[in-house]
Amino acid sequence: MLPQRCFRTFENRRGISRGFGERCLHRHFRHANRLPQHCLIRVRGRNGPRHAYEARCLRHAGYRLARG
Repeated sequence: MLPQRCFRTFENRRGISRGFGERCLHRHFRHANRLPQHCLIRVRGRNGPRHAYEARCLRHAGYRLARG
């Protein structure tokens, strides 16, 4: 279950996408280093380029959003 606090809407080359901030997951999700690297995308953050894990890709890999 992925932490809801890390779920965000991001802007990338293809427009708007939903995902989980890489930094946030590394802070708040114990198994962040095990997430599939093919789900990692480059996004625009307030302070320049960042990385995020695309929500749809993670869902297809079996991950779910923790509610609450």
